[in-house]
Amino acid sequence: MQLAIGLIIFITTFYLIITEKVPGPIATLLGGLSMALVGIINEHEALHAIGSRLEIILLLVGMMIIVHFISETGVFQYLAVKVAQLVKGEPFPLLVLLAVITAVCSAFLDNVTTILLMAPVSILLANQLKVDPFVYIMTLIMSANIGGLATLIGDPTQLIIGAEGKIGFNDFLINTAPIAIISLIILIITVYFMYGRKMVVSRDLKARVMELDASRSLKNIRLLQESATIFALVIFGFLMNNFIDKGLAIMALS
Repeated sequence: MQLAIGLIIFITTFYLIITEKVPGPIATLLGGLSMALVGIINEHEALHAIGSRLEIILLLVGMMIIVHFISETGVFQYLAVKVAQLVKGEPFPLLVLLAVITAVCSAFLDNVTTILLMAPVSILLANQLKVDPFVYIMTLIMSANIGGLATLIGDPTQLIIGAEGKIGFNDFLINTAPIAIISLIILIITVYFMYGRKMVVSRDLKARVMELDASRSLKNIRLLQESATIFALVIFGFLMNNFIDKGLAIMALS
């Protein structure tokens, strides 16, 4: 009986999260609370589950705070426009560079946040060039997932694996980053043969992209400088953690 009730609560919780009928954090808390109220887990087990994952939770909190401030600066949109102008509006080279930027950002920031920030500007650029935005969006989504696998902090799944297996930041960087790079190359080659050769746009459309003012995307230069400095220090702390052994959560929160 408890198994059936537990499955119903589990499925209902995911339904609420997926359909966004209830905000994700609230749906998750309600699901956990329901499990406790019907007696599937008790208070001790619930608190133990949270306590055993506290390092992961605190590391996510620290990184999410940093990501939030970086996202407020508009730097992602700025980079996207600059990349478009760097390749002079050529649609496939633009797609390649956007995919690389998305993968790199996802490796060191939250990949969901990265794609949410990169997707609108990629749609804007695709519409400016009158190419199918679907190709850009799907490529960036897959690039975000690939980039998120490259480091310990790129995806919550990586954090859980690292915590359970006692695997450090540098271990992920050495072992999974090369595979992520190979996967990204395979993705780009696949997209080229499926869509890239068909991406041809006129000079007028390219000129329209060149006229975009990237500087208008930057909302707060001082905040960008401060958050970028803090982020760089955190990553340096992660890389040096094997020597100073202070813990990734402490680094991120500091």
